[in-house]
Amino acid sequence: MGNWLRNLRFWLFVATFISCAFAATWYAGQFDIYNPLSIKYGLPFAFALMFILLSHELGHYFAAKWWGVEATGPMFIPLPIIPLGTLGAMITMNAKTIPNRKALFDIGVAGPWAGTIATIALLFPRWGDYLTQHSVDQISFAIVIGVLLTLANLMPFGQLDGGHVLYAATGAHYQRVKWVIMILAATFILVSQKIIGPATVLIFIFFGGINHWPTNDDMEDLDAKRKFLVALTVLLFVSLTVIISLISHVIFSGFRPH
Repeated sequence: MGNWLRNLRFWLFVATFISCAFAATWYAGQFDIYNPLSIKYGLPFAFALMFILLSHELGHYFAAKWWGVEATGPMFIPLPIIPLGTLGAMITMNAKTIPNRKALFDIGVAGPWAGTIATIALLFPRWGDYLTQHSVDQISFAIVIGVLLTLANLMPFGQLDGGHVLYAATGAHYQRVKWVIMILAATFILVSQKIIGPATVLIFIFFGGINHWPTNDDMEDLDAKRKFLVALTVLLFVSLTVIISLISHVIFSGFRPH
């Protein structure tokens, strides 16, 4: 047997794929308890969402490897609860091997942008030319969920991607600005749309934390190119919030792919 058969990450990937397909099938009202293969209805959703999640995590992973930071491969988290089917994915890093704020920024920002590019890539093909309508709807729903998960990861809390970006951008000023940024970001999210409520924000604060570990050299500032990318990432966060606000009815109107 190959080593991949004994690899926990491989089986978590498989379990998450099945979990996503099950959640989408159940949410669409198409799951038949007497026919487990009925989860094939949710396969387009599972393929599309896993593509977005894998792209996100590989963005982090390859950026970490570029900087020589010790990092594991992506680990997916299955959760067979509708409509997501997953709690997302993650890589783990040895914080002691992150050389400076530039490295932290590159690693933190690579995931959301890779996930966003993957999401955009799913928008371009004319799926309706060679897929059934229900498959197109499933992919569209995965895009909505992908946007939501990217937005959630960009929240400027602790160990979330947005927290990495905030720490890398502010350095020694992090402790002074984090509370202001967190309050403004949470307020903006809560008043601008319904899909991320107070409970969800508190959950992400709980998992992300409010503090951030230092890099090996916090004194080196970001260069001009990275500061420009900080501005673009803030714009991405605001844009995704607006998008989710505009399409929140897709979730709350009882969207059922068919």
